[in-house]
Amino acid sequence: MPALLLTAAYVIAVAVTAGIALTGGDIGPLERLTVLKETDDGDGGEPTLRDVIAGLSRPSVGLLLAVGAVWTWTLWQSLRGPSRPPPGAARHPAGRDERRLRLTLYVVAGTWVVYAAAPIWPWWAVVLDATVLAAVVVALHPVLRQRWSLAGFALAAGLLGYVTTVAGEVFYALDLHDWERAAQAAGLGGLAGTLWYVLVLAAQWRDGRWRRATVLYGVAAQVLPLLLVMFVALLPARVAGVDLAAYAVMDAMIVIWLARSAHDLAAPQPAPSHAPSQAPSQATSPARPPGLAPEGPAPLVRFAGFAACVSVLIPPLISRDPLWLTRYLPLHTVQSMIGEPLSLLWRGFEAAVGLGGLAVVVLTAVLWRGRRLALAALAATGLAGVSVVALVVATDRLAIGMSPLWFTVACAVAAPLLAWTHLLRAGADRRTARV
Repeated sequence: MPALLLTAAYVIAVAVTAGIALTGGDIGPLERLTVLKETDDGDGGEPTLRDVIAGLSRPSVGLLLAVGAVWTWTLWQSLRGPSRPPPGAARHPAGRDERRLRLTLYVVAGTWVVYAAAPIWPWWAVVLDATVLAAVVVALHPVLRQRWSLAGFALAAGLLGYVTTVAGEVFYALDLHDWERAAQAAGLGGLAGTLWYVLVLAAQWRDGRWRRATVLYGVAAQVLPLLLVMFVALLPARVAGVDLAAYAVMDAMIVIWLARSAHDLAAPQPAPSHAPSQAPSQATSPARPPGLAPEGPAPLVRFAGFAACVSVLIPPLISRDPLWLTRYLPLHTVQSMIGEPLSLLWRGFEAAVGLGGLAVVVLTAVLWRGRRLALAALAATGLAGVSVVALVVATDRLAIGMSPLWFTVACAVAAPLLAWTHLLRAGADRRTARV
């Protein structure tokens, strides 16, 4: 009942503030309830959110209402609590690590209310937020370690991401700008944080303690904002504030993922039932989580997969420029060769690879599935690097920046390593089948 009342109160508040905005009133309350940003007058002539969504068109209000609907669903999913197990169902009791993780997840999900109360954060608030998220990284480690051998790697990636964020903010506050640039060098913190996020989602997907819908909310936190921006870009009229709405949708999906991850731990998977015909040694053996062997992947598989991910991460970290192809071959040249629609796909592919997205694809293939997709992405990236350099040489253009051939070399190293992981796993499976 409290969840329903609070969700209904939010819906009424959004409806009232939308009505005020559409009748020529103040748009500030609607912005605060949806995109959770401040709308002050700004300093030094800088444009504010009020200026961005000024003119108050119906598409803009509709965009804010759509974000409000997402937050309504977020409130309901977060506040309704865990689902009740069927009466008489046998359940494993939650351990101390699971209870500690649940408490941490609930606390972190609740802190997102601060965005509405304090939309402009000083440096110390960013430090506190990163510290709280680092607590999730630490609390999640012993729970994943029970069934996943790569939990330590995920812990290192998550701590690296949030510790560099804290260090950068502290150095900024102390005017140590050289140290600040070192802490934020090449976006290493962001890449490490993204790596932790992907690793945790992959582990949850293969672990029977979390529902698939919970994991999909985590995936949606990264996918939905991109889809929203692409959809609005196709509309005939320009809709302002799309980037702010995308960030709000991402925040909402992360809150749902955190809250549902805690909900699912409150109702562990049913205790395994043993058939009467089983041997006693089989009946007393511990249950194996679906799709995840307790001993984890072999050391050689882990080494090959890690080396493949690192090899495709090195060029983006060195170049520190997502436009690794455009520096050699300008976009207008690409448009004249393949047309404007395909050139947009070219730019998206270039940015994804330049930001380290190829490492995420390779890591997903190593930990989960998608080997053919990863090999195709590596082949496309390597071919793109060679093609651009060949065109530059043929047209005698002036090349600026790091050569795309470095990306080609990285792909040439990662592809056989990825194929090697598949061969090692296949050989291990055949040996297991013989036994």
